[in-house]
Amino acid sequence: MQKSTSRAAQPSRSFFYLLNDDKIPLVKIDHRVFTLPALLIILACRPVLTVGWSELFIFAIILLLFAGPALWRFYKHYRNFRRYEKRKEE
Repeated sequence: MQKSTSRAAQPSRSFFYLLNDDKIPLVKIDHRVFTLPALLIILACRPVLTVGWSELFIFAIILLLFAGPALWRFYKHYRNFRRYEKRKEE
């Protein structure tokens, strides 16, 4: 008995694709579906909050508090590495 290879006998490759015939169906959606509405929403909204110098200063202080210790450790290790490289050359 031969299998039919006609178009009607083949499984439909539609909007849903099955992962391994028995898994949850995977939905493939084109990213352009969300691009236009997101762009329109962004263009339609006016800024609610304005950021001034005081907010930027507060943000910089918070950033230094969180990133400062790691940057300081990196600087110390880099300084020691440079000394090591300098001694190795001599």
